[in-house]
Amino acid sequence: MNLPLLILPQSHPFSRRESVGLEEARGQDWITGRPHQDTYKELSAATRSVGYAPQIRHYSQDLPATAALVAAVWHGDRVGCLGAELSGSDGR
Repeated sequence: MNLPLLILPQSHPFSRRESVGLEEARGQDWITGRPHQDTYKELSAATRSVGYAPQIRHYSQDLPATAALVAAVWHGDRVGCLGAELSGSDGR
């Protein structure tokens, strides 16, 4: 399973950590792709595998928009998600 890459503002408590387990992100507000996009599907599958559904508060279809929303719109109280195909990572 591809694991999502988190996008975090510097002010988020997770930003000081090298890695964050998805089970630790339960209760976070998320920004991710629309339901038909791989990013949304990957996030949903990954969080379901650890026992919860993500609290999606906003949808974004591209990286610059997601990063801008995470950094500016909500002043750092949301977590963004990139699909593994965009991050160049398989989650390891």
